[in-house]
Amino acid sequence: MNTQSLYGDAAEGARLAGLIARGQTTGVFARAHAQELEDDVTQVEQNVADQSIPGAERIQQLADQLGSALGDLATHPDDGPAASHAETALTELAAKLAKLGS
Repeated sequence: MNTQSLYGDAAEGARLAGLIARGQTTGVFARAHAQELEDDVTQVEQNVADQSIPGAERIQQLADQLGSALGDLATHPDDGPAASHAETALTELAAKLAKLGS
């Protein structure tokens, strides 16, 4: 469940980053949506920390990376080149989380 939620956040973050990189969204929307996703990641991190589950350390590591990438989008919602880089990073994180969850 935790990895599925993080996967969804990473995939949605990658889509958002792509929109930012192509100039297809506003900075206000991008900032708000990235913050929502980052908040969700923080909640999942807290849930993982409170549970004793296999692979918790790896999940925490990926969640930290995900939160950082989403935080960067929220902080710089108009930076197309940075968003392009974030899109790649978030897509890679989504793939790692999908593999971890299977």
